Amino acid sequence: MLPEPALTLTIPSVHDGLSLDCRIYHPASLRAISRAPPWKKHAAVLAHPYAPLGGSYDDPVIEIVGAKILEEGYLLATFNFRGAGHSAGKTSWTSRAERCDFQSVIAFLAYYMHHLDPFKNAAESTVEEAEEPSRTTLDAVIDENAIDKPERTATAGNNSRAVRLAP
Repeated sequence: MLPEPALTLTIPSVHDGLSLDCRIYHPASLRAISRAPPWKKHAAVLAHPYAPLGGSYDDPVIEIVGAKILEEGYLLATFNFRGAGHSAGKTSWTSRAERCDFQSVIAFLAYYMHHLDPFKNAAESTVEEAEEPSRTTLDAVIDENAIDKPERTATAGNNSRAVRLAP
């Protein structure tokens, strides 16, 4: 079974801007308390079975395969294609829109990975980061407006690491 996601969010599809449900799972090496070997910056996007036949990121196949991917040390993204779960829209039947949905998730994951710094020393934190309130419910929390604000960061559950969201 998959653990609780480190991040649950919606992202726009590059095809037409429809909202897509997305979840990011961290491998054991990126969790706050871990004795796993260091993360090797590997990631995977796992897509669900065909939506009109009931597929979504809550499908048992996603649970089983996703758990194995995490066990191998990969950062994992799962998402609902258009028309699945709470994602907007409906299945296109041409697959063009769905390919763009997939590309949207890949692009977000690449951006997320690029700015993920799980081993940042707490002593290197800036005064601004130190003044942020402690957030303990998720391994990483991203402020919904942070992507538009270059200097904002998302703090890890124990405030010992920070994820820079924009260059």
